[in-house]
Amino acid sequence: MQQIKKLSISGFPLLHSGKVRDSFGVDEQRRLIALSDRISAFNLKIKTAIPEKGAILNSLANFWMQQTQQIIPNHFLAQIDPNLTLVKEAKSFKIELVVRAYLTGSIWRDYAEGKRLFSGLELPDGLRKNQAFEQPILTPTAKTENDEEMSPAEIIAAGLATAEEWDYLAEKALALFAFGQEYLAQKGILLVDTKYEFGKIGDQIILIDEIHTPDSSRFWRQADYEKDPLIVEQLDKEFLRQWMLANKIEGQLPQELPESVAQETSRRYREIYECIVGEKWSPSSEEPAQRMAKNLLKAGLVEQLPTVELK
Repeated sequence: MQQIKKLSISGFPLLHSGKVRDSFGVDEQRRLIALSDRISAFNLKIKTAIPEKGAILNSLANFWMQQTQQIIPNHFLAQIDPNLTLVKEAKSFKIELVVRAYLTGSIWRDYAEGKRLFSGLELPDGLRKNQAFEQPILTPTAKTENDEEMSPAEIIAAGLATAEEWDYLAEKALALFAFGQEYLAQKGILLVDTKYEFGKIGDQIILIDEIHTPDSSRFWRQADYEKDPLIVEQLDKEFLRQWMLANKIEGQLPQELPESVAQETSRRYREIYECIVGEKWSPSSEEPAQRMAKNLLKAGLVEQLPTVELK
């Protein structure tokens, strides 16, 4: 099956090309989000695509959007193809709300080197790797090339959100995280940390992008954590990050992956999907470009088969 690194769709102008998503214009109220098989880590765009990743990520993100719409409205309208989702057009807040329940990943690496202030929040000395916080913490970042840490006060001062908007965003981010923790606990999974993005349609704030996926979140098996918190197995792309850290080339992180690493990363995406959704992942056997064209026609977004080109 051909992997999807980048695509173009005749009749749909490209609005934005992100690390893994490409957005296409439909009309003033809607856009089409295409999930590629690209993957990123450490803010690097990895050159090797991950088999089936886009379809898995798309389906999992949409599953969570439907599960959490009682907490906050979101942008989801319809998944019209394994890799394509129709969403509401919204003006995004240029911030990410990162919620953390454990001292791990990048925040642990910085903490171990002596850093104590994270997005305006000061952590005490003496914490251990993978230690649970008493309560989940918020460490927001600005949506820049390097995801710059910003305190709530700095976000408000920079005009990225009003004080009222920030309070609402923080409340909803923590509520979404609590829901995710409770839901996943029933599956024997710990939601370790995640990020949320929000947008506005008029005066209404909605949830956008993705939530509780291997691209946006970190997951652990609860049994593994209880057995040994220091060597707990991770069900997300931290596996890829650790491989990159262990395989630097002349001090630089690699941006191409061996086939074995790409396949193992794909397996982990399938595994977390099946754990969360409770269904076996069933990939499409159709050639993706032809399948997307047919599904765009079926969804009534075009009057004749468009040309879908994969690059």
